[in-house]
Amino acid sequence: MGRLKVIAAMVLALVLMGTLGFFLTKDSSVADHTTEETMLELKTNQKASEDTQLEKNKYTKVNALIQQYYAQKTNEQQFVNSYENIMVYTMPAEVEGDYITYATYQMKIPDVTTLLPGMESFYVRSTGPDAYEIADISENETLQQEVSEISQEEEVQELIQTVEDQYTKAREADSDLDFALAELQKAYQ
Repeated sequence: MGRLKVIAAMVLALVLMGTLGFFLTKDSSVADHTTEETMLELKTNQKASEDTQLEKNKYTKVNALIQQYYAQKTNEQQFVNSYENIMVYTMPAEVEGDYITYATYQMKIPDVTTLLPGMESFYVRSTGPDAYEIADISENETLQQEVSEISQEEEVQELIQTVEDQYTKAREADSDLDFALAELQKAYQ
């Protein structure tokens, strides 16, 4: 029972960090200031286009980048066994070749049967032909605003609601998962 409480506490911390990370990038996303002016000069009107849609798993190199991110994250977190069923949703950013990206996943927690649904947002920057990186937008107000605006799009809001519904159903369906998350919340209050 003691091990389950420790695992529950760590899982809740991870869920809270992931959720916080999503909402921080939702409200703020920016790359470094040294390239901001250059990036703004390369802007296109892709975002304003009426036919811009959220696309699922469309860009192989972007998908691979996000998969690598979660593989590395799994290796760095002892209370997560894996991230599974990763789906990558993209919308073009204002800078040509860049993307606002939303990844949905199911997190496998030790000693818990049910996978925990989650979601994270990223600003993916082109670094050359078919080369990308996840940009740190924490200091760039312009990119933070762009991610925030895209996150308000109807399609993105529907995706967020779907993941939230899956999260709620997972907690309701598995008492061990619910207990672990409740214990984790208690630990951080």
